[in-house]
Amino acid sequence: DDFEKGTLINKQSNDASIPVVYGERMLGGVRIFVETSGTDNQYLYIALVLCEGEIDDITEIRIDDKVVTWASDLADNTAVEVNSSDSNFYKNSESLIRVEPHYGTDGQSASTLLSTLSSWGSNHKLSGLAYLALRFKWNQDAFQGIPKIQAVVKGKKVVAYNSSLVAQTAAHSTNPAWCLLDYLTNERYGKGLSTNDIDLQSFYDASQVAVTQVTPYSGGSDINIFDCNAVLDTSKKIIDNVRTILRGCRGYLPYTGGKYKLIIETTGSASITLT
Repeated sequence: DDFEKGTLINKQSNDASIPVVYGERMLGGVRIFVETSGTDNQYLYIALVLCEGEIDDITEIRIDDKVVTWASDLADNTAVEVNSSDSNFYKNSESLIRVEPHYGTDGQSASTLLSTLSSWGSNHKLSGLAYLALRFKWNQDAFQGIPKIQAVVKGKKVVAYNSSLVAQTAAHSTNPAWCLLDYLTNERYGKGLSTNDIDLQSFYDASQVAVTQVTPYSGGSDINIFDCNAVLDTSKKIIDNVRTILRGCRGYLPYTGGKYKLIIETTGSASITLT
């Protein structure tokens, strides 16, 4: 649909909906701040919101469809320059891009990179939002206009439960059962249900179905039968986003006995014994 097509696009807005990423996806983002500075406005600063946080990681950034090679691994709240081996964005013995990722914790501090500007203060934290703070140095051989920015995001950390139904520390997961549970219980962008309204045993059972190993093709390595790598449009109705997750795992969400129960289709006996 139009939303899926638009996830890779950069747009500028102050009231756009912020997506939720489960699993791993490439995203564009929303430019919420753009400013120039320096002699002849040689530096361009951008704050690009990607999605709801807290995410697990950003593994790749592309500028104008070119993968950037960084001098070190991307990490939360850590500025990094382009590696000297990158001929696209390292020219005249200097890096043309500095990036400072923020993974969207509620307690994250304001960007040090953007705080060099008088218009970005210590209260500009973007709490709970994963975003990129970037500084570009103008070079006519590298950039023809405002750069298009895309990032590969390992998405929202979610809470899973073990076989004893004890909550585990939030972590990255592609398991559709735990992604759906996060969406149903999240009070910021989801339904905000209490776990008392959830049949946790059914979610655990469904999570085990999802990790059933299957061989995708002859000679291939085994994979999970179901993984969730989804971008949810938070401007849509909650039921539509729930259906998006359920469709990806052949799931059902009946409401019985005052609780929501997750059932994922699996193999089993179709016979019963009657006396």
